[in-house]
Formats: sequence, C-alpha cells, structure tokens
Amino acid sequence: MTDIMRDYCRLTSCRREYICNYFEAELKSIDPPHLCCDICRSQCECDLCKASVAEAPVAAACPLKVTDEARDAVKQMLVYYFSQENAISLTSDQVVPHLITGLSENLADQISRDDAVYNSSNRHVYLNEMYPHLQESFVINIDAIISKVRDVKLS
Repeated sequence: MTDIMRDYCRLTSCRREYICNYFEAELKSIDPPHLCCDICRSQCECDLCKASVAEAPVAAACPLKVTDEARDAVKQMLVYYFSQENAISLTSDQVVPHLITGLSENLADQISRDDAVYNSSNRHVYLNEMYPHLQESFVINIDAIISKVRDVKLS
C-alpha cells in the first residue's frame, strides 16, 4: 500500500477534500454535509442526523457483506412491486407510468446496488433522504421488501 493510500484510509477529516486537493480540483461545498463522505456523515449535526443518532442502537452492527444473489433478489422484488404500482396509476392518456410514480427498473437497480440500504440503522430515513421524490407509501414498501429479502438472503 502506498503512503498516499495509507493516509487516505487513516483520515479523520473530509475524504472528498483530500481527493480534490490531491487532483488539484476545485472543492465545492455540499449541503447537507452528510452527503459528502463517510467522515462528514459521521460528524454531521443536521436535524436529520441528530434524529438518526437518537434512534440508532447503542452498539452498531458490523457492515453486512451483501451477496450478488441478495442484490438480484431485491432488484427482482422491487421491479415486480414497481410494475404493480405503475399499473395502478396507468390511465389511457399515460404512456409512461413510471414517470408519474418515479418507480423505474433503473431505480430498482440503483437501490439494490446501494450498500447503505442494507447496512443503514434507519433504512426508512435513508431512503427518504436519498429519494425525496418518492411517495411515503412507496418508501415504506421498499423498506419492507429490502427487510424481508435481507432477512432471508443474508442470515
């Protein structure tokens, strides 16, 4: 391992700032800070993060290793669920229902590949934060699907 990589791994300050400095790139601020990097997320004191910390368990579990099989199962279940929601909203004048609901196969793929979805201590808050355009009922159902597949495939 190079010294640069070792320094990066041992950082206690913003990883994004470190990378921008290394590549001599312009550093633009990100608000809220918890969307910047893992270190900024752990140091963030916005209302959302304060609420998440208050609801988090005292001892954090080790991150789960998510298999491709589990990711594929989550994606398959989400695609099926999204197709059902899209069919409900379909009327004769709506050609592309996922534009109405925001529930697309691309979104299912994005969610199923996101490690934080499986390891978040408060998945519901995380999903709301990452996908604010989704209706609350969709977030609740996505959370339930991930929980079920996670319990079956990762245990």
